[in-house]
Amino acid sequence: MRAACGGAKCTLTSPAEGTSAGFECGPRGTIEAWSACETDAECADGTWCDAGTGVCKPWCSSRDDCPSDAACVSARRGDGTAIAGLTVCTAHCLPTAPQARCGADATCVLVTIDDPEPRLEGDCAAAGDKSAGCLCQEDVDCKAGLECDVGRRPAARGARSAAPARRRRVRRGGRDLRGQQLRAVRPADVLQQLRGSQ
Repeated sequence: MRAACGGAKCTLTSPAEGTSAGFECGPRGTIEAWSACETDAECADGTWCDAGTGVCKPWCSSRDDCPSDAACVSARRGDGTAIAGLTVCTAHCLPTAPQARCGADATCVLVTIDDPEPRLEGDCAAAGDKSAGCLCQEDVDCKAGLECDVGRRPAARGARSAAPARRRRVRRGGRDLRGQQLRAVRPADVLQQLRGSQ
C-alpha cells in the first residue's frame, strides 16, 4: 500500500475504526520519528502521530521492526484507547538523555507497557513547558531533560536545555499519559536496565 501512494503517505482511512476500515493515501509530513506532532498529516511516511504520546512513531508488525530492545505496542487515541490493528514502536529512550533518541519538542518518560508482561519502558512524548522549580503534575508537563518529582516539582536530569514546546502538552491529571501509566521517580535498577540494552 505504501508503494501505491507514490509521493503521498499511507495512513488510516478511519482512526476511529482502526485498520479494519482500510488505508488511504494522504498528505506526507516532514516530522520524523520521535518528534512532537499534533496530527498524522505532519508525520513522515511510515510513522503515525500517536495521540497517546504526542509524537510521530514508526509503524510496526512486531518488535523486530523496532529499535533494539524496544516494543511494538498499540497506537492510542486521544482518550487513551487503543486503535484496533495499529501498532507502533516505543522509542526505548533514556529519561536521563532524551536527546539521544527523542526529536524536536519531545522528551523521554517512563511508561508501563505489556510486552507481553507489564514492564517499564522509556518512550518519547511531547515535552511540556515547565522549567526547573515550577509546579507540575507529571513528567510530560516538564521541558525536555526534566522530570516531575514526588514533590510535584521537576528536577534536572541530563544536560539538555530545551526551548519551550511549540505544540500542545499532553496532560492526564497527574497520573496517565493518555492511557499509559507514568512514574515520576525512576527506580535506579530500571534505568540501569535501560542503559545496558542501548
